[in-house]
Amino acid sequence: MGRSLAALSALLGAILEGGCQPAAHPIGPPDTSAIGTYELAFCRRSCAFDDSASVRIRGILVLDSMKVAVPDSQAEYFAVANAGSWATDLMGHNPGAACFILHEPGRPTRNSHGLPVIRGVPAVALTNWRYDADSGLLLELYRSPDAAFRMEAHVSEGRLVGRTEQGGMRGEGDLGVRYVTGRRIGTPDPELCLAAAPGRWARDSLR
Repeated sequence: MGRSLAALSALLGAILEGGCQPAAHPIGPPDTSAIGTYELAFCRRSCAFDDSASVRIRGILVLDSMKVAVPDSQAEYFAVANAGSWATDLMGHNPGAACFILHEPGRPTRNSHGLPVIRGVPAVALTNWRYDADSGLLLELYRSPDAAFRMEAHVSEGRLVGRTEQGGMRGEGDLGVRYVTGRRIGTPDPELCLAAAPGRWARDSLR
């Protein structure tokens, strides 16, 4: 069992390191840094940020250079809601320095054992991220030993455009969207994620 998990983890790592198609065509001169807070819109196919008829998921993404400082009262929640826990290939870049909030427009956020979820995955979570002006932005919105759902994007003049892709066990962690667009709205503000997460949560809730 241990060998099979290790092999699967290596396979997912290989996929994330370059086994997939490029995120998208460059949209302009790449920004030297992607650090900031972004508004995101996810669609099944290419769409505009304000295309309410096509947008299936909206969200906030915070990219920081420092690990998000999680208060003790939320430590257990973010230990579980952490897409970066299994993303060992990204730990050498900005581990735990990104967070996100996702929601479906017009629908209340669902809860599972006290965890806010969207299409079966945590709706508020931490993750790791990497940015290079040549290859763009890479981060994961979901990661387990069996599957991953990652986002790749180009960032130019504060505008973000890219794609998402699910890998590993079919369907696990798949949010059902393949295109992402967004815009930088300010400096990194991880407090937005902390405010959207449960103020206090314990692993006992999973029983």
